[in-house]
Amino acid sequence: MILFTNQELRLHLPSNAVDEVANLQGMLDNSEKDFLKPRLGESLYNRLCEYYRGIEPSDFCDTVINGDYDKNPWNEVLLYAQRMIVNDAMAKNIEKQLLSMNGTGINVASSNDYSVATDKQIAQGKESYRETAMISLNNLLSLLEGWAKKINTPMEIDALSGDNTSLSDSASGDTETSDSAGSSDNAGSSDNTGSSDDTGSSDNTGSSDETEADKLQAIGEIVLLWEESKYYYYHSDLLFPTCESLQPYLDIYDNRDKFVRLIPDMRFIQSEYLEEAFGEDFIPRLLQASEDDKLLKKARQLIAAYLKERTSVINFDKLARSTAHNDAITVRESIHRLLKKEEVEKQAALDAANGGSDGTNTGNNSGASGSSASTSNSSCSSSSASSPGSSSGDNGNEGYQNNQAGSRIFVTPILC
Repeated sequence: MILFTNQELRLHLPSNAVDEVANLQGMLDNSEKDFLKPRLGESLYNRLCEYYRGIEPSDFCDTVINGDYDKNPWNEVLLYAQRMIVNDAMAKNIEKQLLSMNGTGINVASSNDYSVATDKQIAQGKESYRETAMISLNNLLSLLEGWAKKINTPMEIDALSGDNTSLSDSASGDTETSDSAGSSDNAGSSDNTGSSDDTGSSDNTGSSDETEADKLQAIGEIVLLWEESKYYYYHSDLLFPTCESLQPYLDIYDNRDKFVRLIPDMRFIQSEYLEEAFGEDFIPRLLQASEDDKLLKKARQLIAAYLKERTSVINFDKLARSTAHNDAITVRESIHRLLKKEEVEKQAALDAANGGSDGTNTGNNSGASGSSASTSNSSCSSSSASSPGSSSGDNGNEGYQNNQAGSRIFVTPILC
């Protein structure tokens, strides 16, 4: 659990009049397990619970009230996580809170101090809680995505190992380098000026660097644990690897949760539509292409059109889906033309290369053929002259001569 006190509850639900948070722990725990844990991943969720057990809730509330919570990355994650589960729990259980079960059956609780909420007010409250929970979720995922881009972590890890130690060591190494550089610079400055003010400035700089190093180490640990979640921001096997890359082609309101829910549709489109239409090598080729690649842009346009045509994650009217269907046909034909043009250009380049080599080979073969032909003619002449059955006339012609009187030709029946 990551919320135990009324003071924390009022940070996210100021209008609550609950005497004990323990009365809501069942609802809060369900929201933690069903709503928060899948987004963070089991490892990061367990580590966040461990962090919460090691702090004082009152101290955490003070940092939120004072606006200093962003100095500690774990406090930032905890704040968004608490806001998510409180609003999600209220959205899921607001109707049940109206009912009271006792010995006489199920009744509606009432009080002289409060007026009964109307059905419309209840529906509006439920929608408001749900909307706040989703906004908090998107803010949390955006925060984690920004940190992941900052430290440039890899896409996937098979299991959590000592990688976070090496990452922390590298961060510490960078910090030590900057500390040593700052110390040497300040030392030089103090040698030149001989004042004690520079020494004090050096101490402050060192303290600031240590704080930044601790913050970077905490961010590295958080992101490394988050990589195990299916909600990690980067998916290297998709042509839309991030929510940010999909947004220019399909307006999902920069919603990270919707992007993750669209992933099964995108995988199906890539494997069943694109690979079937353009070949198995099409997707692997585009995964290695640059962002400016023309073919990659058209493939993304095609995926976006297919998404708009078939997905149920986002609601589109009939006209929008029909337009997307026509767009998909147009873009698909355009990709076929591009691929055909590339094939023609490659074949032309190959023919040109083979033509040059063929010319060289032809010249060599002609010389060889000429010498072999002369050798053959001379050997034939020698054979004809030395042959006892060879005929020779007085005019010096040797061997058989075509189109001479008395010549005969044998024709097979098929030629008649």
